[in-house]
Amino acid sequence: MHHTTSMQVVWAVAEETGADPTSLPPLNHVIDTDALNALFRPASNVGRPGRPDCELRFSYAGQDVLVRGEEITVGGTGPPSDPPAE
Repeated sequence: MHHTTSMQVVWAVAEETGADPTSLPPLNHVIDTDALNALFRPASNVGRPGRPDCELRFSYAGQDVLVRGEEITVGGTGPPSDPPAE
């Protein structure tokens, strides 16, 4: 069974912070979870797959969240930032 991207974000942030997922603020107060789930729908889902080439950065529960394809990275605090230009 595949869980939605929005659920995976909540669990990833909970794991990173050591919080219970139910104690975190509702994710839909930060981002449109229907759009998040549609954009990053896995290829194994019925219908059109999501966009594996997309990347989305946002802040949730004091953590930087990066969703890229089916990968979710959590860390740091404050607003997401781009790496310095070389």
